[in-house]
Amino acid sequence: MEKLLNWAILNTATKGEDAPEQPDSADKNLVPKKFDPEILNMILGKPLSTQMLESMEYIENEEISVENREIEFENLEMFVEQIDAAAGPLGLWPRLLKFLDNENEGLRFGTLWVMATALQHNPAAQKRFGEDNGLEKLLDHLSKEQSERVKTKTIYAISSYVRNNNAGFVQFVNHKGVNTLVELIGSTASKSSSTEISKKVLFLLFALINESQDAIIPKEARPPTEFPLALCELGLYSKIKTLLLSVVSITSLPESNTDQIGYDSGLLDNCLNLILLLAKIPECNEYIKNVNKNDREGINFISELKKKSEELVGIDLSESDWEVLSSVF
Repeated sequence: MEKLLNWAILNTATKGEDAPEQPDSADKNLVPKKFDPEILNMILGKPLSTQMLESMEYIENEEISVENREIEFENLEMFVEQIDAAAGPLGLWPRLLKFLDNENEGLRFGTLWVMATALQHNPAAQKRFGEDNGLEKLLDHLSKEQSERVKTKTIYAISSYVRNNNAGFVQFVNHKGVNTLVELIGSTASKSSSTEISKKVLFLLFALINESQDAIIPKEARPPTEFPLALCELGLYSKIKTLLLSVVSITSLPESNTDQIGYDSGLLDNCLNLILLLAKIPECNEYIKNVNKNDREGINFISELKKKSEELVGIDLSESDWEVLSSVF
């Protein structure tokens, strides 16, 4: 304890105060010796950047089993969580992007997981990713990928890049990324696959629309206020409406025992909340009303859905929300 107190005094005292004098640096016998890097690594552990590079080398080693390389992607993902701008300065983006073309589904999934984690809320990593044409490669991969779980992880990586990143959003528009996402809604052959992918797409578009209307975010740092109407004109509303009508068949809804209802609560919630958000934006509200002008099916659907809302798990709208929905149908 006495040594610790002396150290504290030595490191806080100023010249002229009663701190002990420092040894003469000319006295070679008192110059501290440099630690062996290997000993430092044993005591403190290797720097994260070194561990990440070693992890990447392990993943790239084709002599190692695919299973072990998939596990190593999990380790790499944990490393990038702990370091700012991780993938960029270390030159990992090109190496990670190459795995998008790997024939193994698990390795494609792993590289997307790492990308998404590294890009999220990380301007430096986003900048370097953009310089390496990462978004263009993700969008190309999204159009070709057949695996549902890899496709949904691709959407997550795209989301991590374009959200709160105006430069990334501009690239997203220029590379027809908005069109690609809208086309994905409800378009997959498999019903279960379509549901999961549609949920991810709707969630991302909901977040981007919210950002575009958020006056707290500087104008130059968010999507333009015209973005929601542009989405409607691209067919977003019509896609959601078709999807919403297919999620719940009113005629099949039982009077009781809603456990057997064939619908996905998450998808239903995403659909309703996105339509509700669009309906609260004046330009989109007018657009939706014009589309629904002669559609009695939509009116009946919302009316019946509201009656059943208390029975349906996943629908949590206020009375005022239902009034807004009813006003545009």
